[in-house]
Amino acid sequence: MERKRKYVLDASIVAKWYAKEEGTDKALEVREQYFLDIIDIILPDLILYELPNALKYGAKLTQEEILDALESLLDLQIPIIMPQTSTARIALQISFDKGISYYDAYYVAVAKEIGFEFIHADKKLQVRVKDLGYVKMLNEICDSDSRGLYCPGFLAQMTGLTQNSTGTANLRGKI
Repeated sequence: MERKRKYVLDASIVAKWYAKEEGTDKALEVREQYFLDIIDIILPDLILYELPNALKYGAKLTQEEILDALESLLDLQIPIIMPQTSTARIALQISFDKGISYYDAYYVAVAKEIGFEFIHADKKLQVRVKDLGYVKMLNEICDSDSRGLYCPGFLAQMTGLTQNSTGTANLRGKI
């Protein structure tokens, strides 16, 4: 039996769960695969600070919509890990070595330290970290070989998963 894939996600992915934008379908696929116990997800605590900013400044959501998104994220009970000194050291080194923000480096460091892959949707970040084999853009994971995530549509065929008009996933007769 093949082992489950394990991913660290950043705010560029999680924001797509709450705001329709390019890549939302793939980001929702990641979330649904987590619900179906196909993959594991870990979120660094930084997500609780970056997600509201991404939704406020990027997606231009209202205060109430952002609060709803935060509550929804917490209700999902995806493990959120707190910072460790060792992770902070790794993140600082990555930040300096790659010329990226400490925020971005922190996600990369968490993935490195726990042995997960890091998925993001930031093209500028990818230019800086493309040599790190465990750092992937969302479209790379979805479009990769059979060891990666399934592309949108495939999981629906396998499980009866569909999306309604608001982008919220439904399971036809599965729950």
